[in-house]
Amino acid sequence: DGDSVVWLADDGLNDEAILYGITTDSVVQVTSTSSDAKYLRIAGANVTWYAYDGLDYEIYLYDGDGVRQVTSNTLSDKTPDVSSTHVVWPRPCRRCSAQPLPRLPRWRQRRGQRRCYSTGTGASRGRSNRIGSGPLS
Repeated sequence: DGDSVVWLADDGLNDEAILYGITTDSVVQVTSTSSDAKYLRIAGANVTWYAYDGLDYEIYLYDGDGVRQVTSNTLSDKTPDVSSTHVVWPRPCRRCSAQPLPRLPRWRQRRGQRRCYSTGTGASRGRSNRIGSGPLS
């Protein structure tokens, strides 16, 4: 909606997400972790990113009230996107642990990847989590 801006700032240890509310003239440090926040996305006051949790990469959400971990599993969840109601992300293939190629139509992906990556629901497909609901694993 254009009322907020988010960026990464180096605090001397790692990159932290900073949210600036344009209409409220407020600044919030969204993250305060020991690993870098990566791939920031914003929709209104909702901010999503992924970060290393000590085992693999997981997805996090700041919704204006606080931060919650959206994913908690043994797969590296990366490249989330957010709307006013949902957080979405591609799910890596359980067989090969590879990440999908972003923004490539299915017919342009290499032959071996075509069956591993698509949108929808299922063990190796993209995932969606409605904001306000619990974590998906």
